Amino acid sequence: MSSFGLDGEATVIYSIEVGPQGPPGEDGTGGEEVYASRLDKSADPVLYAGEAEPGSLENAAVWRIWTVDVSVGSVKKWANGEATFVNKWTERLSLEYS
Repeated sequence: MSSFGLDGEATVIYSIEVGPQGPPGEDGTGGEEVYASRLDKSADPVLYAGEAEPGSLENAAVWRIWTVDVSVGSVKKWANGEATFVNKWTERLSLEYS
C-alpha cells in the first residue's frame, strides 16, 4: 500500500510475516539469528529485500532474497520460489520469484 503525504513524498507500508517463536538458545536469549540485510527500492513499486550472515559479500551465493510488489498488496515472493540462502544479492534483478 502506498500513500502520499502533504509534501508529495510517497510513504510505503508493508508487512512481513513472522513465524512462531522458536526454543530458547543455549544462553537463554531466545536463539534469534542475526543477519545482514539489504533493501532495494529502486524498482518502485517492487521492493527487493535480502539477508545473509553478517560479513557476507553481495556477490556470494549466500543470500535469501524476496520481493514485495506494493502496488498489488504485500505478498512476499521468494527468489527461485524458496527461502534458501543460495542467491547472490548482485543478481536480484535477474532472478525468478514465486
